[in-house]
Amino acid sequence: RGAEATQAAATNTFGRLVRSALRRGRQRPALSRRVLLLPPGAGMLWFVPALFYAAAVPMTTLLARFLAREVDLLYVSPAGAMRAGPPPRSASRRLLVVPGSFNPLHAGHLRLAGAATALCQRRGTSGDVVFELSVANADKGALTDDVVRARLRQFEEAAAAVVVTRSPLYVDKAALLGGACDFVVGADTASRILDAKYYGAEGVAGSLDRIKAAGCGFVVGGRLDPATGAFVDAAEVLRRAPREHRDMFDPLTEEDFRLDISSTEIRARLAASSSSSSDAMAAASSGGGHHPGAASSLGDAVEVVVASGAPPRTTVGVVSGTATPTPEMPPVVEPQSTTSR
Repeated sequence: RGAEATQAAATNTFGRLVRSALRRGRQRPALSRRVLLLPPGAGMLWFVPALFYAAAVPMTTLLARFLAREVDLLYVSPAGAMRAGPPPRSASRRLLVVPGSFNPLHAGHLRLAGAATALCQRRGTSGDVVFELSVANADKGALTDDVVRARLRQFEEAAAAVVVTRSPLYVDKAALLGGACDFVVGADTASRILDAKYYGAEGVAGSLDRIKAAGCGFVVGGRLDPATGAFVDAAEVLRRAPREHRDMFDPLTEEDFRLDISSTEIRARLAASSSSSSDAMAAASSGGGHHPGAASSLGDAVEVVVASGAPPRTTVGVVSGTATPTPEMPPVVEPQSTTSR
């Protein structure tokens, strides 16, 4: 009876731990070590770590298959659960797709998503946000496997849904996602969407025709032009759209969304903070002590990621490593229904 009780306790403990891990959507090798520390003598102890790794392997395998070009589209839920194919869809809700390279994912991305959701609500509809990480970019080339894994970890920490594609063009994204969605982009991206150099013989109008036929459109937010320091209004950019396609674009006003920060600026400031930290640690190791102005971690470094001269609303958090988003960022949730198109 003692052996049976020990076996039952081991099985119950394993079940609780695995359910917790799956809910969090994380693969946790430490879990198997905790199971192995249970009292010896249970006849099924050998089975416990094996079951855990059997549960963890599918997520790793799916990403490997995508990176090997065996799968064209991955969906990762806010809890971290991964599956091949498009995100779950609700017939009564609009899918809002926020594309980007997310190097890093920051408050600007999340607030833009929140502004698009608010626009849907003002128009009497509801929207579900999913981010899109494309491993291929028309301007920046392809991401390496390690970079893709690192970028995906940001969404797990932010509890945000994300799809992974290798489609650099929006006409391909629309087809891959099954249509009936809005792409939420900045004014700079909208400019590229309307630039003929990214299209072949069918041109801008032909590609927009196909995107429109798929039931897709665009929500566009304004953006600060780093070259001029001027804010580029979304409506100004959209005047370049062909007249017959302007109804595909919904501009956000400056009151709806403005955040004067970019991933490029964040990377530069984090690099400067990291360099300052390294110098301070070197000084400390040589007896110089810790410099009071040096950041001790990326979590501290996020304090400096503020657009120079910008109003207080532009304070930005970085969703990466130990840094966290600012409290005022909108939540990004999984679609409420799993009805498939």
